Amino acid sequence: MMENQGEIQKYLDAFDKEIRKDHIENEIEKQKFAKQMKSGLGEKISDYNTYIKKEPSFLQKFKTKLRRFFRYI
Repeated sequence: MMENQGEIQKYLDAFDKEIRKDHIENEIEKQKFAKQMKSGLGEKISDYNTYIKKEPSFLQKFKTKLRRFFRYI
């Protein structure tokens, strides 16, 4: 019975260790993401041109019109 308790405790300790490691890794990833957002996207968020939708090409417009045409037929 004591041997089982020791093994169970060993597994629980290993489990807790892995959970702590995952929490630490998640916190590091959050901090990296926050740094990237501040440094990389700061300029893009402030730039007016990033919000302008690009004009579709002639081929794209043609495909869209064909799809609409064949949908109604």
